[in-house]
Amino acid sequence: TTAQLDGGSKAMLRVTLLRNDGSEITASRMVNVPDYEIVDGTYIVYSANGLYEWARSHSKCILANDITLPDAAEGGSNWTPVELYTFDGLGHTISNVVINGGDYVGFFGRTSGTIKDLNLANAKINGNNYVGGIIGESRGMHIIACSVTNCTITGNDNVGGIRGKHFGGDMTACCVTGGTITGNTNVGGITGHQHTGAITSCYTTADVKGNSSTGSFLGYQFITGIYAGYWQTDTQTNAIGNNEDGYDETTKVEGGVTWKTATEAMNAAIPTDGTCPYRYVQSDGENNPPAIEKTGE
Repeated sequence: TTAQLDGGSKAMLRVTLLRNDGSEITASRMVNVPDYEIVDGTYIVYSANGLYEWARSHSKCILANDITLPDAAEGGSNWTPVELYTFDGLGHTISNVVINGGDYVGFFGRTSGTIKDLNLANAKINGNNYVGGIIGESRGMHIIACSVTNCTITGNDNVGGIRGKHFGGDMTACCVTGGTITGNTNVGGITGHQHTGAITSCYTTADVKGNSSTGSFLGYQFITGIYAGYWQTDTQTNAIGNNEDGYDETTKVEGGVTWKTATEAMNAAIPTDGTCPYRYVQSDGENNPPAIEKTGE
């Protein structure tokens, strides 16, 4: 068990020895767990304080625990979007992110590189232009196995569940579950504005609202490929708000298209070359959206 402290964490370490006669001997002690440590230039983050320390470094990051940020002051923020290059969430969740105001806002701001295996939950992100749950604006970036759960994302132009605006690069096996995404122009459940690149095996169930170029899956796409994309919401009747020269393989989950069939199709479309060692698993029954799980490197 662990307990969060101001200077880090303490964990109870228990060691049990089994005797030949079947009896046991147990010893325990409290050990200190740091907020973070640096290994070969990469931050290994264990706590909210460690996350803040990493954010000031612009270094690579590996998330070692689920982390909940402290409550923000009313009308204020508890997080400043980060510009970085590589982040591995290791399947962990960052909760209670609050951002109010600005352009290029999301957990990450304007960035390139690779972000994988991160879940953002119960966040409230409110900005102007280029607003996303995971990323505000990305260029040539690879986003793998990331999810946004029950988040409120609000902006003006280029607003999306995973990212606001994107140039090049690929997104694979990412999902937006629940929550609301609201904007004016170029608003989408996954991405607000996608300019080149591919989106593969992604889905969204978020409520999406906008005035123009608004779609349940994607707001505006230009020369983009969407493969095995699925969506389920009643707030928008179309998957893509404005499609210019983009390949559209999006399907609404309804009628004969179930989450079971969607899961099978998305898994079949995930590359098997080792670049995305993740697959969808229906851990909550066949009638509900799947979760993403790591299968190995």
